Amino acid sequence: MTADEVLTALELRHPLPEWAFFPELQLGTGTSWLNGHPHAERRIDAWAISCYADNTSVAYEIKVSRSDFVREMKDARKHAGVFDVASEFYFAAPAGLIKPSELPPGTGLVEVNEKGRTRMKAHAARREVAFGANFVASLARRAARRSKVHTLQADVDKMLRPILNDYSIWSKVQRVCPDLDLHELYRLLEEIKRAR
Repeated sequence: MTADEVLTALELRHPLPEWAFFPELQLGTGTSWLNGHPHAERRIDAWAISCYADNTSVAYEIKVSRSDFVREMKDARKHAGVFDVASEFYFAAPAGLIKPSELPPGTGLVEVNEKGRTRMKAHAARREVAFGANFVASLARRAARRSKVHTLQADVDKMLRPILNDYSIWSKVQRVCPDLDLHELYRLLEEIKRAR
């Protein structure tokens, strides 16, 4: 299983409009360290925030190899700053890669199975957090970049919709792939692009 597959599973775990999901998010802006934020250059593999009343924020560190996890456990600095921006912190990994007993205190574990489905294996401790201006600036920058990507996806959707609305074509696609939806189609198109 690849890190991209784990990331896709995490994004599906946090759907809009309930959640805002951000892959590979920097903890601050490039100059934040000048203002006393030593962890501003660090990145979180994924971060999500509930858009509802509780505003739960969740950070994820993705691990797809045992050696990478073991190496990370030897360097506590890797998690520095994450607890400042997330009310919950989880490792996300293929099923069976990490044992809950190996987790650092306060962290949790989300496993991803071979079908791309997630399962909460160990719950993280919940903390209260207050985001600093540098982290909010990092979020705004990422949201602006993602907005451009979503505009492109909307354009692709406009091009595909007539084809998908043609019952004869769509029924053939559904016979071959009965569970395929438009989101899955986008994912498949991305895989095709990467393979070229």
